[in-house]
Amino acid sequence: MISDYHQLTNRTYVVHCELKEDYLTKFSMEFTVPTEKDAQHLCENWERDYEEIYAFTMSTLTN
Repeated sequence: MISDYHQLTNRTYVVHCELKEDYLTKFSMEFTVPTEKDAQHLCENWERDYEEIYAFTMSTLTN
């Protein structure tokens, strides 16, 4: 499980969240957000809840 962010422009941050299994990317998402605080919050939530987020997303997309 990986989460990180970087500043893209003066008022835009890119957040990258990823789930790996056996060195392969199983799931990956990117978001743009307006503040560093939002970017940090998304990373924290991903790190805490990645299993639930992954399960919900896969269930939603495959039903």
